[in-house]
Amino acid sequence: MNCKICNHEMIKTSDFTYEEVVRFIEGERDFYALVLLDKRTDLWGSIEIKKSINFRKIEKRDGNRIKLYGMKETLVNDETSISIGSKTIQYRFLEITDEVVEIIREYMKDLGEKEFSSTKLNNYLWKKSPLKRYCEVVNPKIEEWESEKDEEDDEFPF
Repeated sequence: MNCKICNHEMIKTSDFTYEEVVRFIEGERDFYALVLLDKRTDLWGSIEIKKSINFRKIEKRDGNRIKLYGMKETLVNDETSISIGSKTIQYRFLEITDEVVEIIREYMKDLGEKEFSSTKLNNYLWKKSPLKRYCEVVNPKIEEWESEKDEEDDEFPF
């Protein structure tokens, strides 16, 4: 499948197996990242901001550079920004704290391998879990600027 924005071939990024998430909960955390996505669209002066959280696999670490599976861009100092036309997507790492591990453990508690879905896990993290506090959407209002009209403006309309 190709991206609707840039027509680049898309790769599935969040396909975790049930066993991988269980290994994460049990303490194997070097290969996983919690990423905050900040999607901004600026069209004709109105800015729309959408935030979400994704649990992602790390493909490669090299000093302060991290490559995530399925992503062309490398995160430098835990963040990167991609702009295409009027859209900007910023990727930023969130720290995987004990709270995050507990939230994922709680989600997985009653799930078996057959009921597990990595997409549902990511949706839970940013929509229903306590982590949704990171995803509060803000639509800043841009006030229009109106110049003060002088009487001289009427004499010279150009």
